[in-house]
Amino acid sequence: AIECCEAALAVDHQSTYALDAKGTVLTNGGDYSEAIACFETILKLDPKNAAALHDKEEAIKLRDQKNTSIDET
Repeated sequence: AIECCEAALAVDHQSTYALDAKGTVLTNGGDYSEAIACFETILKLDPKNAAALHDKEEAIKLRDQKNTSIDET
């Protein structure tokens, strides 16, 4: 799936749809920092993009939960 996102971004590096899809794939794969970067890029292009803001907040929450779990072990 990430390959499809990369291919779309190669054609249009500012595609908020492709960036959102890539961010979602990265979030689902546990790569929260890269996912957050995708959502931040969307928000630079479209500051009122509610979906990107929500997805960024979710990725941050999941990253923080993961870091808390690691700290507790």
